Amino acid sequence: YWKVFLIFVPIAFLFFSNQGQYCADELICSRYDAWAKEDFVENFFGLARTYNSEWWFFKSYLLALFQGYIFIEIFKNRKMLYVELGTVILWSILLIGVFPGKSQLLWNNAWYNEICRGSEFVVLLFAGIVFAKYDIFEAWKTYLGNLKKAETIILSVLGIGLSIYVRQFFLKVEWDIVIAPVFIFACYMFIEETGFLKRPLGFLGTHSTNMWLVHTFFCFYFGTVAKFIYGFNNAVIAYIILFVLSLGSSILVDLIWKGIGKGYLFLGTCFTRRSK
Repeated sequence: YWKVFLIFVPIAFLFFSNQGQYCADELICSRYDAWAKEDFVENFFGLARTYNSEWWFFKSYLLALFQGYIFIEIFKNRKMLYVELGTVILWSILLIGVFPGKSQLLWNNAWYNEICRGSEFVVLLFAGIVFAKYDIFEAWKTYLGNLKKAETIILSVLGIGLSIYVRQFFLKVEWDIVIAPVFIFACYMFIEETGFLKRPLGFLGTHSTNMWLVHTFFCFYFGTVAKFIYGFNNAVIAYIILFVLSLGSSILVDLIWKGIGKGYLFLGTCFTRRSK
């Protein structure tokens, strides 16, 4: 987050301030018109997302780590699969259905507001912890052990398609603790059985976080780039251009910070030699 922040936010203010009205949403067009120290600090630490609205998940991620650590510590020396799954479901109910409707007097309390009324997606980390602790994916693989390769591939494709379909048209966010593991497992089995997708998807996986962090600069906030992407009036072409820009930027971000890291080590070595 900070590696992308320290590169793209200065670029935004240097080259994409005072862009004029290039889309219907004026807040998107004028996002980098004025720099303020307070806004910079708040966005840097994830307390605000005025520089990039799609960075909302950063604070949720930090809260998930905090809550997830507590969850792990509570059940660390216990083997109670169904109790832990029940706890995940209960916390999901509280986050989505109970806490948001409580008295607004509590909303002024930062701990209550961030933990109890934070992102409902935090509970997904709890589900991941339970699946990892009890090797549930390995158990599912055992159930599929007697299937032939072609049957496993077909079943995986069906699992991927059905997960997307039911989540899009029938189920709400509270079902993600069920749908997400099924989708992930189906993707995993498909990749394992086909084989040829391992390397390219592994490469994309190493850049997926960077790509997510940078992609909205190109399709929303950098007006000149956004107009170029949408100027083709073709969703497929727009997606390909955005994909290439995001991946290329991710590679450059990594190269820049690798260079900075090498420079830092070099300077450290020089100072060490001089001190001797």
